[in-house]
Amino acid sequence: MTNPLGCKGLAVCLSLLGSGVLLADSAIAGGFSYAPEANPTNPAGSQGAAGLDDASAVFYNPAALMRLEGSQIFIRQDLTINRPKFKDNGSELFPGVPLSGGDASGSAEVLVPSFSASYRISEDVAIGASIDAPFGLATLYSDDWPGRYQAIETRLSTININPAIAANVTDDLAVGIGVNLQYADAVLTNAIDFGSLIALGGAPPVPQQLDGQLKLQGDDWSWGWNAGILYEPTDTTRIGLAYRSAISHDLSGPADFTVPEAAAGLSVATGGAFTDTEASARLDFPDILSFGVYQQLTPQLAMTGQVDWQNWSRFSDLSVDFDNPAQPDTTEPQNWHDTFRFAVGAIYQPSNQWTIRAGVAYDPSPVEDAFLNPRIPSSDSIGLDLGATYRPTNNLGLTARWYNVFFTDREIERTVPNAGTLAGEYNTHVDVFSFVLDWKF
Repeated sequence: MTNPLGCKGLAVCLSLLGSGVLLADSAIAGGFSYAPEANPTNPAGSQGAAGLDDASAVFYNPAALMRLEGSQIFIRQDLTINRPKFKDNGSELFPGVPLSGGDASGSAEVLVPSFSASYRISEDVAIGASIDAPFGLATLYSDDWPGRYQAIETRLSTININPAIAANVTDDLAVGIGVNLQYADAVLTNAIDFGSLIALGGAPPVPQQLDGQLKLQGDDWSWGWNAGILYEPTDTTRIGLAYRSAISHDLSGPADFTVPEAAAGLSVATGGAFTDTEASARLDFPDILSFGVYQQLTPQLAMTGQVDWQNWSRFSDLSVDFDNPAQPDTTEPQNWHDTFRFAVGAIYQPSNQWTIRAGVAYDPSPVEDAFLNPRIPSSDSIGLDLGATYRPTNNLGLTARWYNVFFTDREIERTVPNAGTLAGEYNTHVDVFSFVLDWKF
């Protein structure tokens, strides 16, 4: 019979399916920044480099620890809701055979806590530490959407432990440096069209009627560093420069296959394909350089601005290795590009008890059209930030905020061997709701 998937024989098709459908995207989630710049006391990420006024400064610019007195703690809880929508535009399993499912919506909710603390050792030295989630991703589609053979679930979580120390160089210049111990954990799933694979062997064709699944899990610990300087030429002006180093993870964990009973013989026919095994992949996070300015305009009003250079070009390709020799190792180019993020903010303090913050940020996508994928339906975005802090006492602050991120619509036409061509348009929207308790003592 004619081979509609264009492979050179059944064994080649099976090995491509086992390695390519999901693993072409297995580390791409590393390109999704959780945007810790959107800290509730850092309007739209416009103030971090120029120095925050609480213990969370340790993550954004450790030199700003020198602005804090005594001891402080900062406890934050975020609820992030990711809502990608997909409008199908003729997705096909192979030419002339549409992918079933039609339009689709994905949704995932993630609770992300963080914690920071600072302590002023002396007039010229301060220390601090933070536990944050600098990168993360959560996308979940239904099992029957058109792109199920490329992606169903994608989850990436990180934990970053960041101790730091800061010191005054002069009366108006401070420096800081920290170490980052980072844990990354990823889960990815997609469907496998065993119906089409059975048809390749001469059985009655049942494409899209006998789906199995592949699930990858992996985790790793790694480390990096961050540093910053903060210059205060006047009592109303601050200029900051902060740098976070790149961090690379070598993720490893199980690759588990769910195979329908009717397709159990395929593993034997292919020398052990679709057998549970171990897999590993490299995950590269970018280094980030930030420049920021804070300007007090009146006793009640201040303006902030920041530019971030994000070195996404480190993610040039993806390589995945399997312990099972029946699953061939894969390498796929990604060719992401560096980006600049821009943010401005306003801080208004009508009284000693209330502080109101607002900001806007523009963050272009690092993903080229040719590499856009359903795990990260990335596009240029605009973030709007609105929040307020209430202080019932001088030592206690309660903050609430809403960070609303709009992504521009973006078309996708992505072909993956044995997963078909996903063609359509994405519209993605993310909301982040945050609550903070900060205590000074």
